[in-house]
Amino acid sequence: MVLWISLAAALVLAGFIGWQIWQRHDTRAPTEPVAAFDPSQAPAGLSPGSARYLFRGAYDARCIAADLVDMAIRGYLQIGREARVVGFRWRLQRQPDASDDALTPIQRALAERLFARGGQVFELTENNARRMAHACEGYEEMLAEQLPAREVQRRRGAVAAFADYLASAVSPEAEAGIDADVWRSRFAYALALDASTAWSERLIRTVGADTASGIASRVRWYHGSGSNVLSDLHELEQTLGQQLSAQIATLAKPPQGMFGLPGR
Repeated sequence: MVLWISLAAALVLAGFIGWQIWQRHDTRAPTEPVAAFDPSQAPAGLSPGSARYLFRGAYDARCIAADLVDMAIRGYLQIGREARVVGFRWRLQRQPDASDDALTPIQRALAERLFARGGQVFELTENNARRMAHACEGYEEMLAEQLPAREVQRRRGAVAAFADYLASAVSPEAEAGIDADVWRSRFAYALALDASTAWSERLIRTVGADTASGIASRVRWYHGSGSNVLSDLHELEQTLGQQLSAQIATLAKPPQGMFGLPGR
């Protein structure tokens, strides 16, 4: 009887020691706490499209639209929209001296798919629907790879706080620090986080409607033609948010052939 009690005690002791060793040498990646962050700044390492993916918990065409706008603001490309007899023709043109140093990895991968084989121009037309769909597919896969569910949960709070900052109505004293450069630096994120109207309103309240219209008309990274020449910030955010996103989503869908089968 004493032998059995001693054996049981030894097993319990061995189990406890083993548990202690496992606790010290557990090889599983620990859950890293979110570092302190400034809610007025974009979360580190996230492009606007990545931030939207975290914010929504899913991909949509506006993720890509927001990243394209960010790439344009950074001087990598120019976005154009030309009026046609029916509708518009969207055009992305890579700048001749463009450098991808300021782009995130997912933005570089997107550029490589759109500007294939060293091309400088990508038109968002039916002729390029297959390439657009390929770019969207690769972009979505890369988002899922870089931002797994645990990372989404870990960082969503910081993104939500930044979205609240962009959309919030603050005191006149706080808004006094918002100028054209500050507005531009966060504009693509505001598009991504559904806060572009509120963010533009904050600039308008600070500098006045006339000055804000002048800022919109002097934008160099987007250009329209005819009636598409912009005269106010709300027109800019609607054009680059809703309309560009809609064009991307349309091209990314495989065209339907007979009997509902894919046409390509």
